[in-house]
Amino acid sequence: AHARCAHAGVVRTTIAGTTVLLVDRRAGARWLPAAERIERRADARTIAARAPGVSCDRACEAEGMRCDEAQLQFANTCAELRSHFPCEHGCGHQLGDEIPCYVTDRARDTSLVCLHSDVVSKCAAAFRSTTRLCVCVPA
Repeated sequence: AHARCAHAGVVRTTIAGTTVLLVDRRAGARWLPAAERIERRADARTIAARAPGVSCDRACEAEGMRCDEAQLQFANTCAELRSHFPCEHGCGHQLGDEIPCYVTDRARDTSLVCLHSDVVSKCAAAFRSTTRLCVCVPA
């Protein structure tokens, strides 16, 4: 059998007759011991970069803060993207180090779409056609 979906941050599958649970350290944090969890920091702030092509490192630095890659996943949802961008053509799933983001380039097939991903984002990533959604913490 193959794992096909996740619920509340948990994927259940069977490997060689043994049931295996894969738990996302963020979304499934309630299932893990405290030492294994990644939880949203109380002092974290989600911001939209000021312009397309700006990395989260630069966006957070402009706010006197620093980007935290472990916290970026908390901004990686359609609901969070919609609270910062118009997402005129909805939300979509893509792969890329610069996601979560909003596609501002109207020449792109994903124009005006808010993108989220299963891949862990990189603070240094930037793409000229998108505006990043970043999570910043005190420097």
